[in-house]
Amino acid sequence: FSNAEFELIRSNNQMFLKKKIFSPSLRDFQSILKNNNMIEQLKIKNLKIPKIEIKNYKELLKKKSYKLIYLEGHSGDLIFLNSGLKEVLLIKNFLHEYFKFLNKRIIWVEIDKNIFFKKLDAIEKKIKIMELKSFFKRKKIFMRKKIKEISMYPTGMCHGDLTLSNIILEKNKICLIDFLKTYNDSILQDLSKVYQEFLLGWSSRELSQQEKLRSQIISKKIIDKNFFKIFSKKILKHLHFEVLMTLFRIFPYVNKNDQLTIRWLKNSVNNVLKIKRNIL
Repeated sequence: FSNAEFELIRSNNQMFLKKKIFSPSLRDFQSILKNNNMIEQLKIKNLKIPKIEIKNYKELLKKKSYKLIYLEGHSGDLIFLNSGLKEVLLIKNFLHEYFKFLNKRIIWVEIDKNIFFKKLDAIEKKIKIMELKSFFKRKKIFMRKKIKEISMYPTGMCHGDLTLSNIILEKNKICLIDFLKTYNDSILQDLSKVYQEFLLGWSSRELSQQEKLRSQIISKKIIDKNFFKIFSKKILKHLHFEVLMTLFRIFPYVNKNDQLTIRWLKNSVNNVLKIKRNIL
């Protein structure tokens, strides 16, 4: 969905993955800074975050790429297809520790509601598929109403795009890649991605029925009732809204031929809307 290109390269007898960014933005550089800052701050057992060697924004503009050490492991739907009990417990323990870490660093602020209004408008402008655009316009009315109800909102540290595509299981380690500077950094960004993955089945949407059943069993083991006990009612109150925003943010990047993802998005939005306020 990012339209980035990747290349495997060898340097000093090591393999690296080179990510090419054709028009680097300041946000790309801020995402790299977030990646490197998390290495210093996020001290969790069995966690690995590869460092990105970019000194400043000018260097990124010049190189139009960056590289990280190649990680041999599983990510995305391959995690569901190749995980045993050991891997399931590894992911479960990581998510518990990770969100406990974020929870301690939450800052509640009086949010500028224009951040959300502008994001909705930007999403609508970028949607290329008419089916999704008309669907979005109908739901936008509800979202604007929800925004008006928001006053205080949690901000703080987060990955920004905590999908299984950005989690690599490498032997006995969890590796995090592709940190993202978002329009509104918050623990809710990461929590909504976890909801998208394990409760709505984002990475497993293209699997066979038997494989989906396996992924659902694994998901229920990882995200059980105890997981949500980490969070205050104050946090969970906003999760419904943030999950919807997370789903809508995918709309502009979907290919018109990808009918499976279009159906998954519409069904997921409708299912979350049916829950109304209490998403759990």
